[in-house]
Amino acid sequence: GIYSTPLPVGDAIVTFFEPNYACRCFPCFEGPEIRIPWELEFLLDVDRKVISNTLQHSDTGREKSTSRIRFPPTDPLPCYLLTWIIAPDFDVFEASHDTCPEAMLYVPKGVRYDPEIP
Repeated sequence: GIYSTPLPVGDAIVTFFEPNYACRCFPCFEGPEIRIPWELEFLLDVDRKVISNTLQHSDTGREKSTSRIRFPPTDPLPCYLLTWIIAPDFDVFEASHDTCPEAMLYVPKGVRYDPEIP
């Protein structure tokens, strides 16, 4: 389902859909054999950020206090592989090596060195 998690800088909204919790968020059939392309769109307060397991496509302001965040369609995925987190802001760590693909780690601001990241 979708859960609220307290952080030092405000609450975060996180998802956990495995093994069969996606239907708590939206109507869907669950199972690894059922795959469809997903296209996510969020309307958020401008002081909130969202990340997902797809790259962000666009960020357009609707009003002075609201942002519309869109993500491009995914390859066909089972619904339990979707994920997103909404938080006030994130620290981003990037790493790459000649033999490995680029990796990015997002951590909600305020918990960078916290041994018990929620």
